[in-house]
Amino acid sequence: MLRFIALYLLYISLSFLLIEHDFFKSWLQINALYTIWVTLISAKLMSLFVSLQYDSNFIHLPTLNLEIKFGCNGLESIVLYISAVWAYKATFKEKLYGLGIGLVAIYAINIVRIMVLGYVGVNHFEYFDVMHTYITQNIMIVLVFFVFLIYINFVKSHEKQYGTNE
Repeated sequence: MLRFIALYLLYISLSFLLIEHDFFKSWLQINALYTIWVTLISAKLMSLFVSLQYDSNFIHLPTLNLEIKFGCNGLESIVLYISAVWAYKATFKEKLYGLGIGLVAIYAINIVRIMVLGYVGVNHFEYFDVMHTYITQNIMIVLVFFVFLIYINFVKSHEKQYGTNE
């Protein structure tokens, strides 16, 4: 357990360093690129239900403008999940499997979260702040933890079926 915690904290620290430090930002804007894709996919899906416009990190809805930025784009959740998977004792193949399935699931969960916030912002604006600040953030945290628990269960069942891990 101590090994997991130490590695988890190390991986989180390194990840946020890569994302936020100016030295690395000069090479690759991970957060900006990720945000553009989250905004694009969210806007395309929301446009099936409501008229909107969008640009790099804004979705312009009839009654509000959603700004997608770090903390809202789901990248923090992705970093936390990736760090947990890499820190957890499993084979390299199990880690790759966990990352592939988990990252797709977390990305999809966040897109749905943004769409729900868009819906609430357009149809029930009086509840938007509560939904954004408390409800959807907490749901996101719980669901990311749940995805990680599914990964742990996969590793444990794989271990029982094929023998011990590395």
